Amino acid sequence: MHYAWSGAVRILEMSRKLLIARTALLLLASLLFALLGNFAHPNGLELGRDYFPRQGHDFAHDYLSMSAEDAHDYWQYRADEVGGVYFVDARRKKSFNQGHIPGALNIDRYQDYEKIDPELIAKLKLAGMVIVYCNGGECEDSIFLANDLVYRWQVPADVLAVFEGGMEQWLAAGYPQE
Repeated sequence: MHYAWSGAVRILEMSRKLLIARTALLLLASLLFALLGNFAHPNGLELGRDYFPRQGHDFAHDYLSMSAEDAHDYWQYRADEVGGVYFVDARRKKSFNQGHIPGALNIDRYQDYEKIDPELIAKLKLAGMVIVYCNGGECEDSIFLANDLVYRWQVPADVLAVFEGGMEQWLAAGYPQE
């Protein structure tokens, strides 16, 4: 009888080890599947991005920072030509369509970059000034897009400016939108 009991205990221990191994394998496979799905999705999450920055965080960057008044002054001289001034809205297409700085171009920070018109990037490379903006406040999409313009598409950093106040300050100043 004692022999049968110890055999049953051994079987239970092996079953428990097998269950733990199978659970670990299932968790690993699930994680791999989730990462592959995120990577394959055109709007997948960027795993290295801080989606929850601390309140009052100062988004440091090396680009010219621009006030609403300065942005408005440049806006009066915008031109769709070589050496012109371009405004680039880094917000999602839906937000852009609901209202943006007149004449601004939209490069959705979260879209598949393969879909961006190469002619648009060529224009920005030859611009006299490219002013990138987003919603303002705690939004940092303009800074991320400015980095992408410089490091992914080789737009000269010395022509880039970030209007950190974005649409929030633009509208608060009473400037037009379309």
